[in-house]
Amino acid sequence: SRDRWLQLRRGGIGSSDAPAVLGLSRYKGPYDVWLDKVRGPDPMDRDTIERRLGRLCEAGLADIYQEEIGREVLPAPAMLLRHRKYPWVLASLDRCTVGEDGQPRVLEIKTVWGPDHAHEWGTFGTDEVPMPYLVQVQQQLAVTGWAGGDLVAMFPGNTLGVYEVPRNDVLIQTMMELEHLFWDKVVKGLAPDFDWDHPRAAERVRRT
Repeated sequence: SRDRWLQLRRGGIGSSDAPAVLGLSRYKGPYDVWLDKVRGPDPMDRDTIERRLGRLCEAGLADIYQEEIGREVLPAPAMLLRHRKYPWVLASLDRCTVGEDGQPRVLEIKTVWGPDHAHEWGTFGTDEVPMPYLVQVQQQLAVTGWAGGDLVAMFPGNTLGVYEVPRNDVLIQTMMELEHLFWDKVVKGLAPDFDWDHPRAAERVRRT
């Protein structure tokens, strides 16, 4: 269940947490993630229509990807995966697929709502995706040990874009080091610095 998944995610830094921990998310910052891990999810953080629609679209977009790209789509190997070396590093996969070399690949599915964010995406077939999503996929690759992943995005106007994200071990190592520092604060109960410049700073003050 989703509630059980949310409970398990408190035991580490999930791939969707990673962009916020690294200060790359417009929605959350390190302080928000720290509160989630120490106190539990914000009860005021509702499961929005946008989020629910995104989850509902996943299955259909996975089917379209399989039909259009010709790569088999498989379910994720588990609800939540844990890094073998860094147990605080977690990842949840939307789906997985198999590359032309026969090796497994991450399959991450996104729905881009409205034209305002479409300009953040680059040329199809590259890894020119918004940095938060690049970090999310790299964490999934770090946890699985796989060499690459496909990020499928549905844009306004029903345009489907497929981006290929190769594993970047230099970026992954930097992420692991920064996430280790963050998780140490969670374990010790030491809050990270508060980012007053974040666009959602007022909501954080309320929650604190």
